[in-house]
Amino acid sequence: MSVLAAVLGFGIPRIIASVPPQLINRPNKQYWLAPEHLAETMAFLNSYFAWFGCAVFLIITFDYAIQSNLHPDHRPDVSRMWYILAGFLVFMVVWLARMFARFGRLPEEDSTEAT
Repeated sequence: MSVLAAVLGFGIPRIIASVPPQLINRPNKQYWLAPEHLAETMAFLNSYFAWFGCAVFLIITFDYAIQSNLHPDHRPDVSRMWYILAGFLVFMVVWLARMFARFGRLPEEDSTEAT
């Protein structure tokens, strides 16, 4: 799980940076992948996916491992894992909503200049 979290958190933004823009499916990609906005876009994706990797690691792996080590005689109930997964699902919904809000529309100052 630690390797998966590292790959998700730090590998995906580097893959996105190395892929040609024609192969990236993103709303308003002409704007967000333009040379003048590419650094800002990649900085956002780097930090955003790093938080995602932390969430995968902390929510799933770290919590279960700590609980198992604190109480070796009474390992966490399986239902606890369902609560952890529900929390992760809530995180994913908020994470995706923020991603779509960021890239789904153009910034107002740039969209008014284009008209």
